[in-house]
Order: sequence, then C-alpha cells, then structure tokens
Amino acid sequence: MSGGKITDQQISKSANQQIRIYMNERKSRKTQIQAAVKANLSVRSGRRIDILIANRFPNKLVV
Repeated sequence: MSGGKITDQQISKSANQQIRIYMNERKSRKTQIQAAVKANLSVRSGRRIDILIANRFPNKLVV
C-alpha cells in the first residue's frame, strides 16, 4: 500500500509554515518575489498574504 491520505490538517500545517516563512522574509525587508521563492509560494499568493495582512492590521505596513 502506498502513502495514506493527506488530511486537511496536514495541508493547513504546511500552509501555516509557508506563510510564517513568507512573513519573516518580508519583515527582513525582502521583496515579494524573494520572500515567495524562499517560502515556496507563488508570487501571486505572496501578494494575497500582503493584502490580507494589510486589511487585517492597517497600522502595520509591510514594505
């Protein structure tokens, strides 16, 4: 038997790690492209994260 099913919880954990890496890279003044590559995300997903953070925390500007 090959590998088991991938659960939503496993996907969520992986996504949270990617978002955390992306945000840490952005905080260290990396560009969207550099941060997305480091976090293994598409640049478009990185932009979505930036927009989400900007809308959720308007006082915290992501450069």
